[in-house]
Amino acid sequence: EYFIDKISAFLTENYFNKMVSKIHSLPELSHCIKLMIEGNQSNLLLLRGGIYSIALETMTNIICDENEDKINPISDKKLSKLLIEKFKLILDEYSPFISDYGTKVLNTKIDNINSPTNSKKLLKPFEILGIKLNKEEIKILNQRNKFLHGVSIDSNDEDLKYVTYKFLTLVNILILKYCGYNGHIADYGAMYQLRHQDKVTAHLFRII
Repeated sequence: EYFIDKISAFLTENYFNKMVSKIHSLPELSHCIKLMIEGNQSNLLLLRGGIYSIALETMTNIICDENEDKINPISDKKLSKLLIEKFKLILDEYSPFISDYGTKVLNTKIDNINSPTNSKKLLKPFEILGIKLNKEEIKILNQRNKFLHGVSIDSNDEDLKYVTYKFLTLVNILILKYCGYNGHIADYGAMYQLRHQDKVTAHLFRII
């Protein structure tokens, strides 16, 4: 209790002004925050997790688009373009043996060859913003596709609630840190564990 009493429950005027300025200048960020508000109002776990997953993807795209040189496997654009041209020449050579559909699919994959995998792309914004994730959080991030694509989540209701609250925490971290916030943030996953589970695997508050 003593530790919690030491933590300010208020956002300072400086950080609040930074956040408002960012939201006002970036419609995508405003959209992301509206998604989070909608998600927080839902009582359906799968729906809430799906909304948080969309918000996570939105924040990922915002941060990755602003840091393209740190995201792509090949940072040198000229080299990337040269490799794509080489691969397309090879594809043209073998195109008589491939269906039109197959050629189109492969052409698209070649065009995107200098893009990170989905799982790597989800982790990059945290790395760019200097946020260290533990193994459990990385595992939870990788469940985002299951929420988005309607794949069955291999967990009971209690686990699903925990995962959903961790998603809420992780998206909040990205939003606040992107807006320039430095300080404490509540870990809703840990708080859920404290109230409903036998083991708490993280601090109730973390510093970002």
